[in-house]
Amino acid sequence: MPSHLQNLLSRARKRRAQLQAELDELDRFIEMAPRVLAILGPSDDVPAGSLEDETSKRNSTAEILDAVEGIMMVHGAPIRPAALVRMLAEQGIVVGGQRPPNDLSGMLSYATDRFQNIGGHGWVLKRRAAQFRHLADAEDLL
Repeated sequence: MPSHLQNLLSRARKRRAQLQAELDELDRFIEMAPRVLAILGPSDDVPAGSLEDETSKRNSTAEILDAVEGIMMVHGAPIRPAALVRMLAEQGIVVGGQRPPNDLSGMLSYATDRFQNIGGHGWVLKRRAAQFRHLADAEDLL
């Protein structure tokens, strides 16, 4: 096969693999969405007062990590812990502790199969970390 056709075929296979990875990520999001929606609470069509007071309930680590994953699925860049705590609070999810950003960072650091810290820039989904390695590499040069 001529080299230009081999090159074209190689690029097409690479692009297909990228698209398949995106589809796989969307599938994971679709599977996770009901859990995230359950954490976020009732929709607007549920009558007020029909559910228990959500502020009195403390969110579990699993609920927090699932919600963080949902946020990161739609966010295209590393997110710092303080910003994540604010985003979670907007969804009614409270990170406990004296220093919530530090506590959240600790939770994320134990979930190494799901999250990756991009030194000094925030956290990303582990499966997306390769996209941001240049940020961490740039820090090493300073």
